[in-house]
Amino acid sequence: MVGLATLAALGGRLAESGYGTGLVANGHVRAVKAPVFSMGKLRGIDPYLGPEMKSTGEEMGIAPDLAAARSKAFASMVSHLVIGGTALLSLSADDVEDALPTLAALQAMDIVLMAAPESRRRLVDAGLNVMPLLALNDGPPDAVETIRAGYVQLVFTTANEHGRGSGFSSAADSYDLRRAAVERQIPCITSIDTARALVEAIAEARSDHGVPVATVAEYVKL
Repeated sequence: MVGLATLAALGGRLAESGYGTGLVANGHVRAVKAPVFSMGKLRGIDPYLGPEMKSTGEEMGIAPDLAAARSKAFASMVSHLVIGGTALLSLSADDVEDALPTLAALQAMDIVLMAAPESRRRLVDAGLNVMPLLALNDGPPDAVETIRAGYVQLVFTTANEHGRGSGFSSAADSYDLRRAAVERQIPCITSIDTARALVEAIAEARSDHGVPVATVAEYVKL
């Protein structure tokens, strides 16, 4: 598009570049864009996502197939989990059933699941092996301190901005959980769709396919 814009600015015509009317045919590449947030640099901002525009940029992955493109777009999050790790969970009761296939896939990748008491009870009842939160400093299990202590590589919470359904006692607890993840630069997933896409990206990154790399010009020719 930059080349075409330059051509037009110099008085050229699209027809000179071989373009006619109608829709451009589908190419043989796929592109996936993922938002980038700067929550860690903004003190006090809640990383819970809603209708407001909070992203400050985007990552884009381009590849001949969707799986590889998605893995590239999620590269900054996937890198934490390719070799395994621990995911801390805090799910609304309404989301447990929908999240089960994604959580089972994480567990099959040898990623340890850890949850707040209410979430853990529901997940264990559904057949998953879920660790309780770690007890730190001889005190009660505390999700925020578990994150800050470096025991967690992924936070997956579907609690809303008011903390309802989170397994925590207050909205402040729910906010502190998300904020702790951001400050530790740990991926914080707040929707099941994003978690599902992340799982698929991890699977692709762990595969033997390798990451296809090419210049933009080479991709255009595809």
